[in-house]
Amino acid sequence: MSARSRLVVLAAAAAAALTACGPVQPGSAAVVGDARISMAEADEVSEGYCALSLATATAQGTSSLPNGDVRRQALSLLIIESVAEQVADDQGLTVPSAGLSDQETEQARQLFGERTDLVIATIARNERALAVARQLAERELGPRAEQMSEQELAQAGQQLLVERADELDIEIDPRFGMSGIGEVVAPTGSLSVPGPAVDGQELPEALTCRA
Repeated sequence: MSARSRLVVLAAAAAAALTACGPVQPGSAAVVGDARISMAEADEVSEGYCALSLATATAQGTSSLPNGDVRRQALSLLIIESVAEQVADDQGLTVPSAGLSDQETEQARQLFGERTDLVIATIARNERALAVARQLAERELGPRAEQMSEQELAQAGQQLLVERADELDIEIDPRFGMSGIGEVVAPTGSLSVPGPAVDGQELPEALTCRA
């Protein structure tokens, strides 16, 4: 499975898993337990996620995506990454440094241009979270883990991370229109929109993720 595919899978695995509660701290996109995710982090990862999502969408004939959808997916990734870091700290798991090979980096630069560094940073966040997920699955499943493929192990670990997330207090800025990771509740505020354009109508430029 490619790094881009794993990124999408990890964010999707977290969808509908958590419920936001309480007011979020000023300047925060979300608060996960004792960890704060700043709006600046959300903006940065959203841009990287936009580039990654467009790479897939363009291959399917789509040249733009609703920015609100991209921002919600990016925030979901940041939240599950924060959960992974806290689980790793609590259980003494190793969070390895992650990155692309020189060849992969060069290919990324050809594909993403000036957004390459943001894309690589977004992939690295995903890879670190997946590494924790796999280690968690190996620890929890014991001998059964030896019979599983790397993909199956990652998926099992992702589910375990989601279960751990249920034990944390999660607060999400209401402007993202989310009641939990990936759950859209309303097209309110200036940060999100309710879904793709319909009837051939394009979204305003400010609400659109484009190459």
